[in-house]
Amino acid sequence: GGVEIGGAGISTEQSPPKQVRTILQVIHEHNEEAEKLIGKDFVKITVRRYGLMKRYLCEMIKEKYDVPDLPLSDFTGNVIRAYEVYLKTEKCGLW
Repeated sequence: GGVEIGGAGISTEQSPPKQVRTILQVIHEHNEEAEKLIGKDFVKITVRRYGLMKRYLCEMIKEKYDVPDLPLSDFTGNVIRAYEVYLKTEKCGLW
């Protein structure tokens, strides 16, 4: 068990770190599910485009934010707008 320090109710026992969900992790899970559903709910070209979307988002996050991924809590309208600008300026003609 934990040890209370000075009766203040502060425990020295560390709880396991909480798993932080990230945007690229969620997209990866979605894309894996979509891949399994080709021919049922998705066509191959749509799933291929999901893969491109993930790759370009990964590139943009690394370039703009200098991190490999973003927690879902940081995935805001500002990030979505930055991605839109990235697609229109860096990947011109692809979208």
